[in-house]
Amino acid sequence: MESEFSEQSLARALESWPQWNLSLANKPRVVKALSGGLTNRNYLLNVDFRDKDLLETEACLLVIRVNNPATQLLGIDRVREQKILESLAGQHALGKGFAPKMVYCNPDDGLLVMEYIEGRHWPVEELKNPSKLKKLLRVFKQVGEVRDGFLEFDYRAHIEHYWRGLQSTGSKDKNLTTRFQQAKIAVEQLSEINRDKPRVLCHHDLSPLNVIETLRGELVLLDWEYAGGGWPVMDYVALIRNWQLCESQAFILNTLNNNGVEFSNVDFTTAEVKAAHQVWEFIDSAWHSLNTPLV
Repeated sequence: MESEFSEQSLARALESWPQWNLSLANKPRVVKALSGGLTNRNYLLNVDFRDKDLLETEACLLVIRVNNPATQLLGIDRVREQKILESLAGQHALGKGFAPKMVYCNPDDGLLVMEYIEGRHWPVEELKNPSKLKKLLRVFKQVGEVRDGFLEFDYRAHIEHYWRGLQSTGSKDKNLTTRFQQAKIAVEQLSEINRDKPRVLCHHDLSPLNVIETLRGELVLLDWEYAGGGWPVMDYVALIRNWQLCESQAFILNTLNNNGVEFSNVDFTTAEVKAAHQVWEFIDSAWHSLNTPLV
């Protein structure tokens, strides 16, 4: 059963439909709540277009996202997300549709409407197939080739924000201070290593839930709320952690050498990767402590 908060938020969100700049014949209808969201709530909508050619989709389906009210606590910048999604819309024109098309976004109201991507999520085991791993890495490479239309992601500010949030919520982690200090040192190391390298667009949340294979066999990345201009190694470490990559799979990462990231050996013992793991360990642990999913 949906919570009272979710029901009220969804009702308010649907009332904004005349502002979506779509030629709709009437108010969208909720088909169902979508599973998989760990923070926000997503709903599948059926819409009636006056002009059936407005979206490149066979079905008149959209997804509306009701944002978690703890957006600020979780360190999510909705304005940055909006700018990135607007920029990625231009990638569709280039034949690089690796993100859903944004239909409407209002950060102030905590509302995002996107096209619905029909397909399936890859389980962790899928990447045991080298061809699947290479296919996923090609998409990441395309993301890293986006050179404008995004704001930088401030890693220092992000871990400090989580540190303050954990303190304010009364974290009982006895090692919190130590882990935070280690993460700060690791960020400084990464900053020095990447000092002369340009920032590239990074997704920053490369988990199986955020990768979907369409019916045409194309890969699309979902959930860009933590994306921003960053260090490519952060996405690769997220890939290693979230998809539980082993050494043989790591070798494929080395040989492809996407986005200019250089790994000197297959067990990922470089200083850059070690530091990135340290940062991700703190961020991941803090996020799970602070996140209260909408139910």
